[in-house]
Amino acid sequence: MQIKVQKNPNLEELRSLLVKAYDSLHPEDAARFSKEQNQSLDEWFSLKDMAGYSGSLLEARDESGKLQGVAYVGKENPLSWPDGKKVKLFLLAVLPESRGQGLGQILIRESEKIALDMGAKSIMIDTHVLMEADHKLYRDKMGYQTMGTLKFYYGNGDAIFFGKKL
Repeated sequence: MQIKVQKNPNLEELRSLLVKAYDSLHPEDAARFSKEQNQSLDEWFSLKDMAGYSGSLLEARDESGKLQGVAYVGKENPLSWPDGKKVKLFLLAVLPESRGQGLGQILIRESEKIALDMGAKSIMIDTHVLMEADHKLYRDKMGYQTMGTLKFYYGNGDAIFFGKKL
């Protein structure tokens, strides 16, 4: 698996990966979501706006060059965190067929390295309260601490925020 920062991503390829990754949640998480929500990718992540944001997109590609996973890390809101010491992992997605092989952990570790290069002292991640498999990854495998829950953060539920000092 090759991991590298992509400055000019193929947005259609990226969109395809994200749709596949988020349409196919971990079985224990998928059972908790209601199909009636009928949300689209564009409701929670803007690929177009990503291009103009001061962040880094990490791509994980297999030996054949197929995109298997991505992470997007960038500075937290510069208006409320002007010192630039806090970075956020805005996006982490791995194709269903590549899960369980440590790729998510690799992408998180590489994101943390980029955060350090940006001068960050800490990194944050938020995820839907129902995505317990993700919570275990962040907390149990990657050493993140639960910072708190923000009610109604997402259109269809609460968010749990995790943080880690770098």
